[in-house]
Amino acid sequence: MRLALVVCTDLMRSVPLSSQSGFSLLRRSLSSPNRPLLYRKNINNTYTGIPPGTSWHKTCTINGMIIGIDISEKNNVTSWVEVAKNQVRFVYLKCTDGIAGTVATYAGNKKNAKQTGILTGAYHWLNPAQDAVVQAEHFIKNAAIVDDDLPPVVCLELYSTSKTVLEPKLRTFLETAETRIGKRPLVYTSATYWKKYMAGIEWPCEYPLWIDEPGVIWPAQLFPWAGWAIWQFSYQVKIPSVSGTPGLNWFNGSQADLQALANEGLVKR
Repeated sequence: MRLALVVCTDLMRSVPLSSQSGFSLLRRSLSSPNRPLLYRKNINNTYTGIPPGTSWHKTCTINGMIIGIDISEKNNVTSWVEVAKNQVRFVYLKCTDGIAGTVATYAGNKKNAKQTGILTGAYHWLNPAQDAVVQAEHFIKNAAIVDDDLPPVVCLELYSTSKTVLEPKLRTFLETAETRIGKRPLVYTSATYWKKYMAGIEWPCEYPLWIDEPGVIWPAQLFPWAGWAIWQFSYQVKIPSVSGTPGLNWFNGSQADLQALANEGLVKR
């Protein structure tokens, strides 16, 4: 597992907690849209994410990291140009769920987002009760991932299962998608879900982690990963031209790093 750990560390470049003095968010209040307010939470304080009902305006970076969103069929986007104006640099779009679920707006959102310069990626909700190969094929067909797309994502949280069921299904899906698409997928999960169903399993660290952990100052390390590639730190925000409350995420790197991740294709192991 030595090589796998090196790969994870290189891809995620986790920043030590001790180097973080906190971060600032510049946003507009819904009640006073023309009055910018600066919010800061230091390490000694409790960070609870962006307050519900907040309209996203712009962000300062944390050590050069950049902002992205994730949306599903619950979110309708009327203008990707407006989304791009609000400092959103990447978006992950829900594409499929299980062996048959699809999102009708996926292809249109992908096309329109890319036209504004936003990097796009697709995600799939894995259903451990269904055939993993069929799910992978269903996702690959509908996602239509091309060279400049972000790596695909498999999401774990919706379905109750067991380690004996989930581990082989996850591995099969990841390896099938990786081989067919030519990009190494990311794994999206929360610490709670992972510790319940996948505790002690080492091989997933070969795949970058997208951690779902809102309401904290900085995500705790989740075994077996050395760090994380993307951190979903809130899903309580309002973004102009996006209905509902999309997820808000930090990418653990710069715009150039994200572009490289989109273009690098399959990383040899």
